[in-house]
Amino acid sequence: MDKQSERITSWGSLDAKTTQPRNLIDWLQLMHGGAVDRGTSVHRSRLPGVVPMKLLFVHPGPLLYTNVFLRLEPLGLELVAEAARRRKHSVRLIDLQVESQDAYHRMIAEWLPDFIAFSCNYLANVPEIVDLAVATKIVLPRSFICVGGHSASFIAETILEHGAGAIDCVLKGEGEASIVE
Repeated sequence: MDKQSERITSWGSLDAKTTQPRNLIDWLQLMHGGAVDRGTSVHRSRLPGVVPMKLLFVHPGPLLYTNVFLRLEPLGLELVAEAARRRKHSVRLIDLQVESQDAYHRMIAEWLPDFIAFSCNYLANVPEIVDLAVATKIVLPRSFICVGGHSASFIAETILEHGAGAIDCVLKGEGEASIVE
């Protein structure tokens, strides 16, 4: 498997009996040696084997027609965020249909998330997601940036190419189970 193929994954397909991580959070914790260092302190969970991390879930801005007629609630992203919250991770969600990109940049600068997940349900949002990922890696080079959603599943390799190293992986399939189980 080549390096780029390793960054495109469907975590739900891994066997829990192997030494492979069962989900994206387990994989991140393995990368950090079982703990996520946030400067001088290491935060630990009350759940055995779970190190709580700061996870930011981002719904991209409105498309031209949604700005005029309707704005869609990011229900899928909310479900994924809630699954992570139930595992005792610190979770925030920002909806760029309502908030500005300046609010996003302030949030990452002040809160310093370990993990940022972008929802990509429309191909037209790819340029915005890539631009935000590149800008985020400049400020938080050790953060893990993931893109998910049904459109991301179809063009995973293209998203990674355009991300030019700023996007760490594209999560294919259902995010609710994949993020924590």
